[in-house]
Amino acid sequence: MEAHKFPAHFFLLYILFYSGQAMYGVYFNLYLSNIGFSNTMIGLLTALSTLLLLMAQPFWGVMSDRAKKKNTILKLLFLLSGLSALLYYRSTDYLYVVIISLIFTMFYSTLVPLQDNITLEYLAGTRWDFGKIRMGGTIGYAITAVIAGILIKNRYSHIFWVVSLSMLLCFILMFIIPPVLGFRTRTEKAPFSAIIKNKMFMCLIGFNLTYSLGISFFYTYYPIYFESIGGSSSFIGMLMFTCAIAEVPFLFVIDKILKKFGIIKLLVSAAMVSSLRWFLMYFLTNPVLIIIINLLHGFSFSSFTYCLVTYINESVPKSLRATGQTFNAMVSTFFSKVVFGFLGGVASDIFGINKIMLLSSAITFLASIIFGLLLRKLKENREVTTAS
Repeated sequence: MEAHKFPAHFFLLYILFYSGQAMYGVYFNLYLSNIGFSNTMIGLLTALSTLLLLMAQPFWGVMSDRAKKKNTILKLLFLLSGLSALLYYRSTDYLYVVIISLIFTMFYSTLVPLQDNITLEYLAGTRWDFGKIRMGGTIGYAITAVIAGILIKNRYSHIFWVVSLSMLLCFILMFIIPPVLGFRTRTEKAPFSAIIKNKMFMCLIGFNLTYSLGISFFYTYYPIYFESIGGSSSFIGMLMFTCAIAEVPFLFVIDKILKKFGIIKLLVSAAMVSSLRWFLMYFLTNPVLIIIINLLHGFSFSSFTYCLVTYINESVPKSLRATGQTFNAMVSTFFSKVVFGFLGGVASDIFGINKIMLLSSAITFLASIIFGLLLRKLKENREVTTAS
């Protein structure tokens, strides 16, 4: 009976977490810009924070796989994220903000892949697919983004207590989330090389890396540009609301779409749509038209991320699933935010943010062709090997 009951506690966890992420992800860089940081300074801060992912995400991923209960690690990270978010209020000095960002990132950066991993592990014994549960995050993100945009009125320092409250509520909710055991406490203990040797997995990591460049730049710098062309905090909230709420119809049917078309066709289609989105945003300067164009986010982002987390959960050895999710997040985030994030900040100061959107479009378009062909070749080789 339990397998047929909708897992409302996981759904609520996604609502709470992504409500906090909407505040931090959308308005943090606007806060930095408002206290006097240039795009280059923001890019450097982002790059330094993301460098920490090289240590934090693999560490917490391995700890989760080795833990008796994976919930324990996620619960700890929610608590530490909620407490460290409040430290931003002590000073606006650049060095201080960098240090606090490093502390906050150490705990906050791994929450998404670990939360996804625990949810997927739990859902494996039920009739519910991940898209239905992940929709809670979309709803929380969308509602918070638009309400915050209306209420904040450019007072971006308010975001930190909301982020803290969101994380602490997640911490409390974790006490009623059903336990998910770490597989390294069982008999199966696959080596990490099992991930590296999986050519399909590594190719998907590379595809996600290039796809994430445009996404990262959009969330890091585009709100700053959007504000400069007449987009108030209310408009920014509406923009992010549109991006998030556009995911809802696809999350209802994404599992069926994936089964019908397969992972390669769906990934390439999602990347092509994303490329078109960045291309159109290079030309548009009307805030209303920009908001409308970002409806494309619904198909492109939900399809791409769903394919990745599903493939990792189904194809990576059980004892390495959390490690695989965090490894994917680490690699894509590292290159998109450290390399493209910092260089993108410098370039946007020189050439303008909208021109970097055009570059993002070109990179995503080329990646969809190159990795689409590579993935198809790997699939054909695997089918030949299996047949022989």
